[in-house]
Parts: sequence; C-alpha cells; structure tokens
Amino acid sequence: MLRFARRRKSQTRREGCGFLLFTCIVTCILLVLNSVLIIQFYPLLVVGGRGLLHHPRVVQMIMYIGPVILVFFEWWLVDLVIDLILPDRKAR
Repeated sequence: MLRFARRRKSQTRREGCGFLLFTCIVTCILLVLNSVLIIQFYPLLVVGGRGLLHHPRVVQMIMYIGPVILVFFEWWLVDLVIDLILPDRKAR
C-alpha cells in the first residue's frame, strides 16, 4: 500500500476528507455569522406596525430558516467567483 501515492490527473483538490472537513467548518462558521446577522437586522425589518411579521411563529421560522438560506446564497456566490477566476473549471 502506498502512503504517498501521486494524485491521478483525473483527481482534483476538491476530493477527499480534507475538503469535506473544510467545507463543514466553513459552513458552520457561516451559519453562526448569519444567525447573528439575522438577529441584528430582523428588528429593523419589522419596524412598522403590527403585522404578520410580529407573530411568534413567523419570527421563529425566520430565525431558523434565514441563516440556512443565506448559506446557500453564500456558497452560490463562492462558486460564481471561482468560475470567474478559473474559467477552465467548467471545461474539465
């Protein structure tokens, strides 16, 4: 068994346990930051009168789902920036 086998040309750096661990750690950090962002800016969103946005169930839904939606948007932006920087990625 080779411990230091060379990477085949078909393999990329985005394979393996290290990349998966990095992705999980970055996603957890983004979720924490997005939660803080949602908690800070939600009161500014509902400054108006008493509407549906003041209902406790709606507030709870936004506090839970908001950071997850932001994580999907942030990873989409990361992929977009990588595609702009490395345009040959699509050809592979």
